[in-house]
Amino acid sequence: MPLVRREELMCASLPGHKWCPIMSGKSGHECVDILNTLDSCGGCATLGDEDGRDCSSIPNVDEVKCERGRCKIKSCQKGYVPGQGACVPIPGHAKAKRAGILHARHDSF
Repeated sequence: MPLVRREELMCASLPGHKWCPIMSGKSGHECVDILNTLDSCGGCATLGDEDGRDCSSIPNVDEVKCERGRCKIKSCQKGYVPGQGACVPIPGHAKAKRAGILHARHDSF
């Protein structure tokens, strides 16, 4: 059995792992822990996997992690708060007035 196929099968046997294309532009695949990996959280972000997301690409995020396959926003840049899986403008803040956003409650998705 070819080495790559063996690695793919080993990856599939690990709970919470998926065989994903390498994101850096190199060809090939790697075994990714989709429950904890920031740039492939919940699935292979490179495949356009419906569940996969690069948590670090969330606009206006300051601190974020991948927890149990979901992006968990810990903090946002100044003028924003975690809400509805994003960093949303703070109500009453100058940026919020321009965006027309009133409130937000959730910090993971």
